[in-house]
Amino acid sequence: MDILMDYLGELNWWAVIAAAAAGYATCGVWYSQSVFGKAWMKAAGLGGKTKNVKGDKFTVIMLISAITIVITAAALAVLFDVLRLSGVMDGATLGLLVAGGFLVTNNGMHKLYEMRPYMHFSITALGDVASLVVMGAVLGFFK
Repeated sequence: MDILMDYLGELNWWAVIAAAAAGYATCGVWYSQSVFGKAWMKAAGLGGKTKNVKGDKFTVIMLISAITIVITAAALAVLFDVLRLSGVMDGATLGLLVAGGFLVTNNGMHKLYEMRPYMHFSITALGDVASLVVMGAVLGFFK
């Protein structure tokens, strides 16, 4: 545990915040109405429900999303350092490996049990890949 805390203490937190912001922006574009937002909402069975999310509820959703993406960026940065990677391509590759090896597989299993439509899985899985590849590339940019 001490080793992990050492890595966390030595992280470039500006790089982590930049990576999180880039990942957040990637998700914002990915799930926008003009890209995959409409198809995702339909596949998720949300219809127009998200239009009713306003005020405090919307703020809580956005805040929790921001916190979780900072945690993801920090974990990716730790892996980046532990593996002694450097550069944008190493970062993008790490993001692809983490997304494909953990997020896509785990979420895919959940979507199967939840009996979600294949389209829902596809949009969320590829969104996770895009976000983590971008976050990894940003972390690599700072190395």
